[in-house]
Amino acid sequence: MSKLAMMHVVRVKDVMSSPVSPIESTATLTEAEQLLASKRISGAPVVGAQGKLLGMLSLSDLAGLSSWQKDEMSVLDRATKVLFGVRAEDPAIAAARLMVSERIHRALVVGADGTIVGIITPMDLLRAVVEGRSLTDGETERVDFTSV
Repeated sequence: MSKLAMMHVVRVKDVMSSPVSPIESTATLTEAEQLLASKRISGAPVVGAQGKLLGMLSLSDLAGLSSWQKDEMSVLDRATKVLFGVRAEDPAIAAARLMVSERIHRALVVGADGTIVGIITPMDLLRAVVEGRSLTDGETERVDFTSV
């Protein structure tokens, strides 16, 4: 006889990367590339005056550009303007579903007060799986085969 057990719901806040390292909208692409490399990240939000969120820039946005183009262009010239976000309290699987359905590689994490508290990437989700966490929304049950 199998034993059914409710799974612990892993939340976005449990696996997200924080703090977020924003890129100033006035930065050149060269400066942005250097920031991403120094932080060892592949993308970051672009912010303007008073921290207003303006877009997202990733290393793939820099692909194929020459050095002089990167020196002359601002991050706003290449940043993605459509942004996706999840709440810190959402199940992590919701972030995974969003990334798959929208074909994106990062989503901003918003706290209860609406501020950006983190960023979540497929690598964050993969890390959780490798650590043995099961990504579930809490509505499904699983069979515990260890007690069969």
